[in-house]
Amino acid sequence: MNDAIYILGLFENQGNPLWKFLKEEIQKSIKINIQAFELYGSVDEFASYSFEDEVKRLNNVLQSINPSIAIGHSLGAYVLAQIPINCPLVLLEPSLSIKDMVGPNIKKDDGITTYNDGHYKFTISEEFLLSLEKTPAIEEIPFYIKTKDISIFGAEHGGHKIAEM
Repeated sequence: MNDAIYILGLFENQGNPLWKFLKEEIQKSIKINIQAFELYGSVDEFASYSFEDEVKRLNNVLQSINPSIAIGHSLGAYVLAQIPINCPLVLLEPSLSIKDMVGPNIKKDDGITTYNDGHYKFTISEEFLLSLEKTPAIEEIPFYIKTKDISIFGAEHGGHKIAEM
């Protein structure tokens, strides 16, 4: 049986309705084993280490399972597109860069850096904050994509910028 991977978006977990629906439909219709990859392992771990290390963690997972297809949603699509793999990619509503997404919600007060979007609030590691400066803009992402077999669904946010390139 072939394997597929679905990279969840920012603050999404395996209880996400889109993931649950896609998993059920994919396994039912094309009989493929699909697994989810949650960024940072959980919302509680988000921004606890560098974003660059998180991209490397996903790269290691992709190399170990060698998927037949990789699907990314929102920030998951942004991250997935940075990894040079040869399998077909499906980018669902690719987000803007991580810096553009979280940057407006980051505040530094008394030496403590926090993220607060009104729904999620937590402390951000200095390592994560510094790594944001190294993240590519969404317009640079097409230069990372190795495969020619790519589908983009949802042209808002970063999707139209990737498609243009």
